[in-house]
Amino acid sequence: MLLNWIEVFRKYIVYKPLTMTCSGSLIASAAAERYNSRRIIVTMSKRSPLSYKQSTERSRRGMRGEAFVESILSEHALVHRITGHRDLGLDHICEWIAGERPSGTLFGIQVKTLSARSVALTSKGIDSLNGLEAFNIQRGEPRPDQRTLAYWRDLGLPTFLFLVVESASTPHLTCYYKRYTPTLTGATDPDGKGTCFYRAEKDARLHAFAPNLGRQGGFARDLFFDTIRWQYHRGRFFCPDPSTFGLEQFGPNHIFLPLISAYWPEFVRVFEETRAIMRRLGYSNSRSTEGE
Repeated sequence: MLLNWIEVFRKYIVYKPLTMTCSGSLIASAAAERYNSRRIIVTMSKRSPLSYKQSTERSRRGMRGEAFVESILSEHALVHRITGHRDLGLDHICEWIAGERPSGTLFGIQVKTLSARSVALTSKGIDSLNGLEAFNIQRGEPRPDQRTLAYWRDLGLPTFLFLVVESASTPHLTCYYKRYTPTLTGATDPDGKGTCFYRAEKDARLHAFAPNLGRQGGFARDLFFDTIRWQYHRGRFFCPDPSTFGLEQFGPNHIFLPLISAYWPEFVRVFEETRAIMRRLGYSNSRSTEGE
């Protein structure tokens, strides 16, 4: 008799509630899963398949463009990619290399990749200063917003916008660049070329120097002058050694009068500030240096 009651207890009081609890959890879990899947399906159905496809294609095109720019720069620069939440307006920060010597010259790169259908470029011929083919963009020019320009300005680095154009019919990529240092430093560009795009490569090789001109012109020449522009913008008479850029033009400590004229107000400002500080400290031209 006692054994029968134990069996009843096990069957109806212990095992059955546990079984019901497990079954109820499984049923609730399955129902929730079906509900969530139905909600996801409904949510996805509200999106246009066309806009979803374009968004994915745009992202993949952007990744191809960034990888392409990194590959053509890597022969002449140490390229550091900025990814994820660290990307505040630049895709790469690079250090120029002349041969096997790092130059210590840093510059920033922002990459924009567009399809050939969305951009129209018009050639202006070969530029007389850097020896590269110059282009105007009639339609679809990428333009950084004011917040991005302010960020670039605060960095104080030569900054270039690289435009990668992907062919509509083939996976062929072409690359152009635009100098933003004249805009960031607020100077009147004496050569009037600050708004042009230049062909950056041929056959996926960077135009570090102008074709058929030896080690003259090219991207290295523009980087050299944009480095000088930032120094002049700070009121410093400074000219880097052209050989650290791989250039075989211009002499060391060269003074570029057109650029000095463009940044003359900055030189005057720094001179006046320095003279005021010297006067406050009691320095004069006749002060003795004894005891120093």
